[in-house]
Amino acid sequence: MSLRKSDQRISVTDYLESEKTAAVRHEYVAGYVYAMAAASDRHNLIAGTLYSRLLAVATGRGCQAFISDMKLMCDASVFYYPDGYGLR
Repeated sequence: MSLRKSDQRISVTDYLESEKTAAVRHEYVAGYVYAMAAASDRHNLIAGTLYSRLLAVATGRGCQAFISDMKLMCDASVFYYPDGYGLR
């Protein structure tokens, strides 16, 4: 689940800078910052299983697989964590 941190919009630059020292991950959508909730045990088990299978396929093919904490820029005003279990 994700919760909007503030009703005030911030710039992409300010978002990216604040993420460098944030204790909690946040997603950014059109100026709004959303705090990400902690993952459940079930989520981590599913993510771990998927990661191990992706890694097995990626190995030796010049590809990389990442388990978590990799921010993805979808466009100039949207940043998500692809394993995002939050509601949008």
